[in-house]
Amino acid sequence: SNTYKEKSGYFLSMLGNPDIMWEEQQKTRIGLHIGIIKGTSINFEVYERNTHKTLAQRYINSTSGFTSVPDNIGDMQNRGFDLTITTTAYKSKNNDLSIRPYFNLNYNQQKVTSLFLNKDNFVNRLFNNGYRLNEPLQWALPIFKGINNSGDAEWYQRNENNPMIQQKDDSKITTQFSEDLIQTTGKKMFAPINGGFGVSTTYKNLSLDLAFSYALGKWLINEDRYYTLIPKLSSAYYMRKDTRLLENASYMRLKSISLSYAIPQEVIEQLKFFSAVRLYASARNIFTITKYSGADPEFSNVLSRGGYPPTRQFTIGVELKF
Repeated sequence: SNTYKEKSGYFLSMLGNPDIMWEEQQKTRIGLHIGIIKGTSINFEVYERNTHKTLAQRYINSTSGFTSVPDNIGDMQNRGFDLTITTTAYKSKNNDLSIRPYFNLNYNQQKVTSLFLNKDNFVNRLFNNGYRLNEPLQWALPIFKGINNSGDAEWYQRNENNPMIQQKDDSKITTQFSEDLIQTTGKKMFAPINGGFGVSTTYKNLSLDLAFSYALGKWLINEDRYYTLIPKLSSAYYMRKDTRLLENASYMRLKSISLSYAIPQEVIEQLKFFSAVRLYASARNIFTITKYSGADPEFSNVLSRGGYPPTRQFTIGVELKF
């Protein structure tokens, strides 16, 4: 795909690493199931997942012509629990009406347990993430301070000894943007709390199901703002990739809703052709409550590069059984 002296040519796009190895995981889970009368059940499970030889890009001296190489950069630990509760909130004596809500929650505590070359911190500029021993994976970006009286943007200079120790000293600022300003933002890359809740209701032959999903403590870089915003009309660049783009992406979403109606059996018997007929309508991704200004808090790709976020979907159908 390249030329050299007006002829077809080849080039090395990435250095290889003959010592690279597969990631390894060790996982332990302990679960408890409790069944209570009247249709209530509780499932509680604790887990520990240790990932060894985590794969990522590691920076190297640029004298080779390359600045990074794929490598096993360290170990990671995830600890947490899963909780699911389902119950029958109401059920009529003749079973005509029933209401069954549910709730589930995952809490995950993440931390880096080791890094290559016995380092205690590492910042990956390619993916804007930062590693520090005994802490979770964090977003790493230049921290934007504001606009000065001259209309120029200002950023905090980072801690030179450890960019994973946040530095926001007003006496150490600069108007010259550089990727060398990258430091931890203190925001976790992965939401520690995720889950869902909903309800299933039936009344005679009519059924209604609602399902919600949520995430708390989630942060995302709004890449579309990076490619579209122009901070200053006289500027030679668009947006700088800094903390202005890092947004709170916690959300609650009505993930799905479905309504169905089963034609009574006495009507089916009169048709003498089908054994069952069910009419149904469903919709997905109806609405989302979030502070995130991007296309979707569950979607981290870029629209301007051809990405497709989750869409609203509507379905109407008939189910026939012979």
